[in-house]
Amino acid sequence: LDGFREVLIGREASAQIRYDPHSEHLVSRNHARIVRDPADPSGFLITDLGSRNGTFINHYRIYGASRLQDGDRVRLGLDPPPAAPPTRLA
Repeated sequence: LDGFREVLIGREASAQIRYDPHSEHLVSRNHARIVRDPADPSGFLITDLGSRNGTFINHYRIYGASRLQDGDRVRLGLDPPPAAPPTRLA
């Protein structure tokens, strides 16, 4: 990762992580960007680029830049609510 600068995520042809522009309608053309954290070069920031359906880290929608932690789950597009626990029958 020594030469890492940024990763653009979206449906745009220039994105490094590219979603299918014909079937992935919840992902914007330029959805999010990951860059090194200038305050801590060993860390990374993800920024939502004004997407309509949002960028989520561990089910929390982010606005602007957010630091990524080891083990974080990133989701692009609408985040479904957590599944309800199963109902027990008596």
